[in-house]
Formats: sequence, structure tokens, C-alpha cells
Amino acid sequence: MTNYSENKTLKNNRLFFIVTFLILIAIYYLVKDVRWQGNKEFHTTLEIIATILAFGAGLLALVRFYTKKSNAYLLIGAAFIGTAFLDGFHALITSNYFEQMRSTSLDRLIPWSWNVSRVFLSITMYGSYLVWKVENRYNINWRAKQYSVLVYCFLFIVFSFLLILFFPLPRAYYKEFVFGRPEEYVSAFFFLLALHGYYKKGEWKTSSFEFWIVLSLIIGFLGQALFMPFSSAMFDIQFDAAHIIKKVSYLFVHIGLLTSFYYLFRNSEKQKIQILTEIKERELAEKNMAKYRKRNELILYSAIEGIIGLDIEGRHTFVNPAAQQILGYSEDEMIGNDSHSMWHHSKENKTNFPVSECPIHISMKEKIAFSEDNAVFWHKNGLPVFVQYSVSPLKQGEKIIGSMIVFQDVTKIRRSEAQLHRLSQVVEQSPTIIVITDTMGKIEYVNPAFTKATGYTADEVLGENPRILNSGKNKTDIKNLWETLNANKTWEGEFYNKRKSGEMYWEAAIVSPLKNVDGATTHFVAIKTDISRQKELQDKLWHSENLIRMILDQIPQRIFWKDKEYKYLGANKLFASDAGFSSGGELIGRDDFEMPWKEIAHKHREDDKTILEGGEIKINFEEPVFSEDGIQQWIRTSKQPLLDQDGNIFGVLGNFEDITERKKAEQSLREYAHDLEKSNKELEEFAYIASHDLQEPLRKVTTFGDRLKEKYSDELPQNARDYLNRMNDAASRMRVLINDLLNFSRVTSKAKEFEQLDLSQTVKDVITNLEVKIEKENAIINVEKLHDIEADQSQVYRLFQNIISNSLKYRKPDINPEIKVHCKIADRNGQNNGDQVFEPYCHIYVEDNGIGFDEKYIDKVFAPFQRLHGRHEYEGTGMGLAICSKIVTRHRGFLTAKSTPGKGSVFIVCLPVKQRKKDGRK
Repeated sequence: MTNYSENKTLKNNRLFFIVTFLILIAIYYLVKDVRWQGNKEFHTTLEIIATILAFGAGLLALVRFYTKKSNAYLLIGAAFIGTAFLDGFHALITSNYFEQMRSTSLDRLIPWSWNVSRVFLSITMYGSYLVWKVENRYNINWRAKQYSVLVYCFLFIVFSFLLILFFPLPRAYYKEFVFGRPEEYVSAFFFLLALHGYYKKGEWKTSSFEFWIVLSLIIGFLGQALFMPFSSAMFDIQFDAAHIIKKVSYLFVHIGLLTSFYYLFRNSEKQKIQILTEIKERELAEKNMAKYRKRNELILYSAIEGIIGLDIEGRHTFVNPAAQQILGYSEDEMIGNDSHSMWHHSKENKTNFPVSECPIHISMKEKIAFSEDNAVFWHKNGLPVFVQYSVSPLKQGEKIIGSMIVFQDVTKIRRSEAQLHRLSQVVEQSPTIIVITDTMGKIEYVNPAFTKATGYTADEVLGENPRILNSGKNKTDIKNLWETLNANKTWEGEFYNKRKSGEMYWEAAIVSPLKNVDGATTHFVAIKTDISRQKELQDKLWHSENLIRMILDQIPQRIFWKDKEYKYLGANKLFASDAGFSSGGELIGRDDFEMPWKEIAHKHREDDKTILEGGEIKINFEEPVFSEDGIQQWIRTSKQPLLDQDGNIFGVLGNFEDITERKKAEQSLREYAHDLEKSNKELEEFAYIASHDLQEPLRKVTTFGDRLKEKYSDELPQNARDYLNRMNDAASRMRVLINDLLNFSRVTSKAKEFEQLDLSQTVKDVITNLEVKIEKENAIINVEKLHDIEADQSQVYRLFQNIISNSLKYRKPDINPEIKVHCKIADRNGQNNGDQVFEPYCHIYVEDNGIGFDEKYIDKVFAPFQRLHGRHEYEGTGMGLAICSKIVTRHRGFLTAKSTPGKGSVFIVCLPVKQRKKDGRK
């Protein structure tokens, strides 16, 4: 019935809004063509009435505000008080009294002063809705300050007064437009926003005050949007109708406020009656409570469970000693205070526990009993208390007056269960095999690791004896196992067991008796680990160690290793034999002072100490030693630290070998090299002297041949002249050969000191010297930037002069020679690993497009007096490249070439960037 009544009221209210809207539109259409002309006096009278109504509405709203501190009442009151001042101002300035003070004509002053009042009221009403909306959307319990609101109104009013009185105002009527006063739509817009907001707010459905406010806004909006904008002149029918409609909207606000006061007074009377009724009911309840209190106190105070009584608001009404002890609060701390915020405020995970979700409050609300076995109350010290509790509503007749909670502390049980659960998880998830049997050996439990290792499921082995899984190869161990367990001791050992698949595997086991509180054995637990992989690795390790020992024993060097205490950890067979032992194992634990060489043991100790403490490495250190009979011998020793997996030194690894025979061979080789060097020197000196001394008789042969040809050429027969020409040609070739031989010998005999050499400039000097020949051959020579080196400048000059001349000589017919010179830095073998080059060499490449040669003749190319072509094809003695080869050899380098017949050659000169000091002269 109630819902029907509410729905009917709602429909009526909406119908009233619609009817009001339609009536105002109808009025507009009825009066718009009526010829009416009011006057100033009628207008002033209307505005005085408006001022009184606005002021009254404002005062009523403020009085209502003080009875209920609501922002809406404060803002509405301020809106109408301010509007009253503006309406009063609007009435006064149109009167005759202010006629002389006006700076603006009435046709502008009256419309604009009207508009200011309407704009102020519409904006303030819309602001009251916005404040309500912010409060509800963001759940802000905010109260506007009266002072701030009044200051806003005062400033707006003063500004409006000054604007209207002292500033020239624009015209208010625009007869050329459809709307005579378009400025009225500003306030119409804000009235529409306020109307939409208050209607959407929905409180008009239940609040009579909000209902009349919505009606007032409908009238205000239509007055500004429909009547006043179509006024074409002051005091016409639309003008005065808008003023009258404004008064109606003010009256509706009065009705809403007065209705609000009526319901306020009526409800206060009902509240008084309700309070008196509740007082009587409470007194009756207290009498009933007192009747049973004595009897219940005995139960409450002797119960081991916590018992708490709550009123309908959830405040404590009684707590027994057990509840105080469990929760840590005293009775004084609890009685009268809220229970939820004290010991039921959070969930187990410490997140907030809303009252709306609390079963205790739901029990009272829904009038049902409730129990929970897994709940959390909170101790005074902030720690959780795990409880089992039940809550029952307390009734007085049919009325719920509170609830009673009975609870038991199960924290210890919960912790034990949690520990048991964690232990169960550990056992279930453990990679270790766990088996539990009874005292007869029958299996009662196996974990998943057992199934994974053996292939048997739990169902297949429960109730069986674990011996059925044994291979039978450990009978002695099994007997020992049961003897140990029967003696109430723990057994440790290994089993060689069989999987379900038939595969054998090793497992290490620890088997212990499990005892009850009386000390009697009730079960046996076996903790086992599959060590098949370790066994396999041990076998491999043994084979690896055996293999390594065999290898060490076969090595012709003596090898040993010591710990940080300078004691031997082992040695190979050869070292042990030198020490007088049959195997390296016999040396373990001994030091050098226990060896045949104990007289020099201190020297070995110092070497070992340097390596152990400083981490130094001693590689291929050669030193003389003397045997017992005084014969000198040579040994080569290497020692380095032994490191563990963390890089820490834990010992010394050393080896040595007897290099006496090699030393003797090296000495013999040095003596032979010395003799060979002496012989070569003598040969070079002989070649130099011989080539020099042959020059004189050769010159005489050439001179007398030339004289004979000059004086007697006409008298000699033809074949005599031919013989004479051949003799002179042979003598010329002999001179060239002698000069080349002399230059070949001077490579070492007339050598100069090595110096820092600009190789690029040297090659450029060579090209300048060969400029005539280069132009003649139309040759193109490209020289890239070359690296500086240490060398004999004159010999390097001759080296590149010979190579470039050689490339110009062996050109291809009708093709211009092209020669390119470039270099790179690498080691002697041409490898370049960045900063890893041990000794840098400059590799110079001289590339040409000449006739080339077959690389099978590469050795012949650089040999003295060797030619690949006849003298009638290319001139020369075959000494040019031989001299180049000797120059490069003297510089500790090498000279080679790559060539393809018909495609050209690449001569490669490899010279060290830095020369050794002792190589300055050879």
C-alpha cells in the first residue's frame, strides 16, 4: 500500500511540473498580442513586492539553515537575500527620487538592472546544485562557511551597483532581432542548468521543499526564456508579465520553505513521542535484565569460552573474564565502546573488514544466528587471535535489542595445523624419498618422490614389505639394518634396489625409529636419496683419475703437486722414481726436507712460498744443478698455483725435466754458428776484395779494346771486328756483374746503424729518382700512407728502388704499368688480433699489372745471378732481387712474392717495426 501511495505522489508531482510548464506557455500565447502599456509607478510597485518576497525567502532559508546545517539552505538563503538587494535597487533607481542622479537613460537602466538581479539568482541557484553534486560524488562532508558566502553576495551586489550607477550602459533593446532582449538568455541558461540539476537530483520525489524549488526554477526559466526576451519596449505586456511571473517563483520558494518548517515541527513531535516510548521500553528491558543478571553472571564468569554481549549499535554491554583474557582488554575498556573497531576491524590478511560484511552485524540485522569455525579477532597488542565463534540475536519480545557472541581461542590449534600442513607440504614436495613403515616393516606411507624413483604407485606398495623391492644383493646390510633398528638406533647405509621397470639403482638411506610420547617405537621412517648418478659419476671419476695418472706416468717430465703446507699431494711415476719411491702415492704427506735433495730443500721452499703467497707463475725457468759426484746438469722448471673453483690458491703444481743434453747441443750449435759467421764474414770480405780488385784489369781490357777498335777498326777483317765487339760487350757485362756482386757484399760489410725511418717519404724519394723512367713507360704509381719503421735508410731505399724498377721492367706490351704500394701492421705471420700482436711487423705490398711469373720459380727469383728470361728479352744480371732479399734478411724480415703469369705480381716485404738493439750493425 505504501509503494502505491508513493508512486501516485510521484506521478502527481511530475504532472504538476508539466501542467505548470504548459500553463505558462499558454499564458504567453494568450497575452503576446495584447496591447498593454504599463508605467514606472506600476513597475516600481511590482519590484517593491519582489524585494519583500525575495528578502522573506532568504530569511526563511537562513533560518532553515540554522536548524539543519545544509549547504543548500545556506546558498539559497544567500541567493534570495542578494536578489532582494538587487531587486530593491532595481525598484529605487526607476523612481523619481533618483531621476537626477542617473547617468544612464531609463530605457537602458531598467532592463540592465533587472538582468543583473536575474543573473545573480540563476548563477547562485546553479551553484547550490553543484555544491550538492560534489559532496555526493566524492563523498565529502563539507560545510560552506557563512562568511565566505555572504562576502560573495556582498561583492557581487556592490559591483552591480557601481556598474549600473557609474558606467554608461549599452542599449538593452534590439528591435532588429527576433528577440528584443537577447541578454536575458544568459540568466535563462543558468536557470535551465539549475532546473536540470535539481530535477536530476531527484529529492523532489520525497522532499516538498525540493518540489517547490523545481517549480520555482521552471517559472524562472520560462520568464527569462519566453516572456522577457520578446519584450519590444519597457512596460509592454511581456515586460510586466515577466515581472509578475518572477513574484510567483518567489512565492513558490516561500511555500517550499514553509512546508519544510511544517514537516520539521511535525517530525520533532513524533521524535519526542518515540523517545519517550523507547525510554519506557528500555526501563522495562533493564528490569528484565536485572532479573536474570545474577543467574547469568555465574554462567558468564565461570565459562572458559569468551562471551560478549552487544547492543543494537554493536557496543559492548557485557564481557566475561574469559573474553577479556583472550582479547587483552579490561572490562572498563570494552563496556560502551564499539566492538567492530576494537577487535573485528580487519580480515586475516589485514585488509579492512567493512561493517556491512560483518556476520555479527548481519546476524542482528537479519535476525538469524550464525557460527564460524575459522575467524580472526584482534588482540589489544595488534596480533590476530584465531577463534571459533557463534553469534545469536538477543530479543525482547519480537524486537532485537542486541546480540551475544560466544567464542573459543583456537590459535594454538591453528598454528599446529599450519605447522602440520607445512610439514606435509615439505614431505610431499621433497625430492628426497620418504617411506614410513610399521614395526613389522609393512609400508604405511610413501611420498611422490618414492613413486618417481621406483615407478611403484602408493597403492601398489601400501601394506607390503619394502624387502620385496630389494635386489637381494644386500642381505648382510638388511640384517644389520634390523638389528640396528631393534636396538632403537638409527641405521645409515646404501641399497642396490630394483625399479618397477627392472632397472637397478643405488640409494643412500637413513632409517630411524619413530616413538610416541611414552618412548615406545611405533613406526620406522626411511629417508632415502637416489645416488645412481653419483655412483655413475664416481665410476667415471675413478676411470678419469686412473687415465690421468697413466698419462702423467707416461710423460717424460717429472710432475708433482703440493698443498699450502708444502707437503706433497702426489707425483707422477718418474718424479717418484727420482725420489726413491715406487709410486707417487708414497710421497703424500712428505715435504722436500724428507727427500734426497734435502740439502737444497730450503731453495724449493722459497720458490713455493713465492707462488703460494703472491700467486706468481714460474714458467720454463732453467738452472744448473750438480749431481752427487759433482757433475753439472741443467733442468728446466715450471711452477704455478693450484686454484679451487672460487679462485683461491690451495697448492702448487710443478714440473721439471733434464735438459742437459739440449744445453750441450745448444752450446755446440752456438759454436758452429760462430764459426759459420766467421766463415761468412771472411767470404764477404773476399767477395768485396775480389770484386774491387777485378775492376782494374777489367778496365784495362775495356780501354785497350776501345783503342784497338778506334785505331785499327778499318784494317781488321770483319770477323776480327766482330770478335772485338763481343769482347767489349762481355767486358761490360762483367763490369755490371762485378758491381752487383760488390753491392751484394756491401749489404753487410757497409751496413749503417738502424734509425727511425719515414717509410712513406723514402718510397716517394725512390719514385722521384725514377721519374724519367716512369714518364717514359707512362706508369701510374699509387702510394698509400706507410707505417714508420726502424731501418737502414740507404738499404731500404735500394730495396724499393730495385722492386719498383723490376715492376717497370717486366711490364706487359701495349699496357701502361700500374703499381700500388700499401701496408698493414700484423705479426710475422700476417695475423692481427688487435692488442694481442706479440711483435709488430710492417707488411708492405708492391702490386703491379706486369707479365708475372709461375710461382714454382719463387726460390729462383730471389737467388743470385738467377734469371727467368734471356738477356735478349730483358737486360740485367739477376742480382737485383737477391740484393733485396739479403737487405730484408739483415733487417730480420723476409721477402716473398705472389704472381700469376699474364696478370701481374705482388711483392711482399715484411720488416719489424722496432729493431733489437743488438741488431744495429751486422
